[in-house]
Amino acid sequence: MSNEIVNSVMSSSLYKIVEQISKSNHGDDYKKSLIEYSQNLSSKNLPIIFDAYHLAYSIGIQPYRIINIIKDRDHLYNTYRVRKKTGGHRWIMSPIEELKTIQTWIKINILDKIQTHNSANGFVKEKSIVTNAEKHINKETILNIDLYRFFDTITEKRIYQLFKKLGYTNKLSYDLSRILCVNPPKKYWKELKKENKLKKKFIKMKPSILPQGAPTSPIISNLLCIKLDEILFKYCEKSHLSYTRYADDITMSGDNKNMPELKKIKSIIRHNGFTVNIKKIRFISKHKKQTVTGITVNNGLFVDKKIIKEISQELYYCIKYGYKSHLEYKFKKSKIKANYKDWLYGKICFVYSVEKEKGESFFKKFNMIDWNI
Repeated sequence: MSNEIVNSVMSSSLYKIVEQISKSNHGDDYKKSLIEYSQNLSSKNLPIIFDAYHLAYSIGIQPYRIINIIKDRDHLYNTYRVRKKTGGHRWIMSPIEELKTIQTWIKINILDKIQTHNSANGFVKEKSIVTNAEKHINKETILNIDLYRFFDTITEKRIYQLFKKLGYTNKLSYDLSRILCVNPPKKYWKELKKENKLKKKFIKMKPSILPQGAPTSPIISNLLCIKLDEILFKYCEKSHLSYTRYADDITMSGDNKNMPELKKIKSIIRHNGFTVNIKKIRFISKHKKQTVTGITVNNGLFVDKKIIKEISQELYYCIKYGYKSHLEYKFKKSKIKANYKDWLYGKICFVYSVEKEKGESFFKKFNMIDWNI
């Protein structure tokens, strides 16, 4: 849909709302404030919504449903843990279908209309780990910084402030933030306390947080990083350094003499509401293998040789012995990987996104596998 059509639709919607407000029995001052509120949202190409009931009608559901969802939101998620390669667990909190539908409407009609910073490469259309890595090709030094518990440190209060800044009312901003956040189970807070990396005050308060698994969480994380991205981008620009961020992975690169003072960068990150994972800070010189979001960038973009070797071996054994025989031998008495085919396909897709010819070669071999034997 073109901008002219969008603006026409928004203008038509604004006109109808202003007309309804003008004909209402409210006082002149109140009418004026409602019209100004509507005009402000319309000027930002955002839907004009006055409260939770109006939100429900806009989505196409009964108002009582959205009120109940706001009240019961903590019980409307399927929660489970996924073990991380680096240790610990990632808590996935996936909303039930009805809540997911509401969140998706908010994402499409509100959040997706807000411009993220150009340095953000994760969860952004037409951007990827490739666009994130290519900014750092053939640099003298690379600095990789990981943000600890990225989604988990984004609280309901911060999301409330986001909607307030967009121009929505206090009450609606509060309701929207509740729809998009959840209070994790007690085991989650015990795990965070044991890790002892976040402030004790934060863990003691047990705030509602951004759930990994909700359709709105990725775009919200980018929107709440706009200020952080702006500050770090300008800092790097002055120092003739390249800067990108892919979700919780921050990368800076350039000449070694221009690399930033780590203490200053950590201070900027903390000031913007995030926490640095000290164990994952890496300064990598050009004399070593430099990787950015899993891609080697020393003299171009390349997939790690270990991954190439792994895929080559899997394809060879599957073609020679049959994939079932290969898995029975590989896993022996342990549980056979149920999603092996998807896993292998995903690995090849990753290679294809970075090294097209190599990926095409792998796809040809993948298609030679008989998945029935």
